[in-house]
Amino acid sequence: MNLLTDPVVRVQTPEGTNGASLPELLALLGEDRVESLPGLQRHQEDAFHIFCCYLAGAVLTRCGEGSPSQSAGYWREGIRQLTRAEGCDDDSAWTLVVDDPTKPAFMQPPVSSKVVFEHDYKPKAATPDALDIFRTAKNHDVKSARNETADAEGWTYALISLQTMTGGLGNGNYGIARMNGFYGSRVCVGWRENSRMGQRFSIDVARLLELRSNFRFPDL
Repeated sequence: MNLLTDPVVRVQTPEGTNGASLPELLALLGEDRVESLPGLQRHQEDAFHIFCCYLAGAVLTRCGEGSPSQSAGYWREGIRQLTRAEGCDDDSAWTLVVDDPTKPAFMQPPVSSKVVFEHDYKPKAATPDALDIFRTAKNHDVKSARNETADAEGWTYALISLQTMTGGLGNGNYGIARMNGFYGSRVCVGWRENSRMGQRFSIDVARLLELRSNFRFPDL
């Protein structure tokens, strides 16, 4: 499944519930037409919001735009330009599963060789909720591996939640760069005028663009 072209996520709009690709979802958020995302669990909401805002902010900055209200085609091409700039000439970095492990997949870095992949890598989870679970829950609150089904939407949300919110998982299993340690936590604090996902998206993307001018990353 290619997140840039396939209707991976379900989106409820005033017209009903339909599947949408990632660029189509960003366009709907920019137009404030998203009523809800039926497949998104409560503990995944902040991670997915952060992902959408960071991605939109990166595209807008590099394209010299300031408004998060853009077409799906604009987002699709802008996202592709991001990965092309990093040496990925196809959509593998936005595809959930790739045949060649030396290529990136969505939220999954490439390995140096197929030999390394076959020797060092083992299956992590059979269902999305077995992959995405709070380390501190210890199976007391949200149970792991409780879902028997495993669809593309569930894997998408689980990968984003895991790669955005998880700290270290033991010796050598380091978390994301934004976490301060194995026992750290990433707290999400924000102000929302209402429960509209689109309004929250537009406000926070605009804020990101405003704050970015204060950063000192001359090569970005």
